[in-house]
Amino acid sequence: MPGTVDQKPPSGVMRALLRAPIWMYRAHLGWMLGKRFLYLRHIGRKSGEERRTVVEVVKYDADQDCWYVASGWGEGANWFRNVQAHPDATITVGNRTVDVHAEVIGIEEAAQALYDYGQRYRTAYKKLSKMCTGSEQPPTKDGARSFAERVPMVRFSPRTTD
Repeated sequence: MPGTVDQKPPSGVMRALLRAPIWMYRAHLGWMLGKRFLYLRHIGRKSGEERRTVVEVVKYDADQDCWYVASGWGEGANWFRNVQAHPDATITVGNRTVDVHAEVIGIEEAAQALYDYGQRYRTAYKKLSKMCTGSEQPPTKDGARSFAERVPMVRFSPRTTD
């Protein structure tokens, strides 16, 4: 079942370190993180206020101009719950800022994105899978599917101005 992540989100010093990239983007230094991370500005589901976080890009589809992001802390992650409630958001990747629409994708599409990620970044894939699922998943089709069954994924697509 997607979102059944065994690990708890970090707190204290570790949480502060993981949030440091937000300050990089606020200081207009996000380009230093390259295209593997995106700065997500979204609306809080309860507060209605703007929230910000930095998440890792699992896949960028240049043909569709879409970014895929896994919710490492499962369905309970605040950013994940927020974009489900308010799917229109803004992302910055490198120096590019885009108004996007967030959509939770199915397991098959998520498994393919994770498989592609595992082929490009084997070490990062193994560490991410262990952090998210509690056990290291192999960067194979079956391993990626097992990973996708536990970790929900969101596709960010540019908003159309219809």
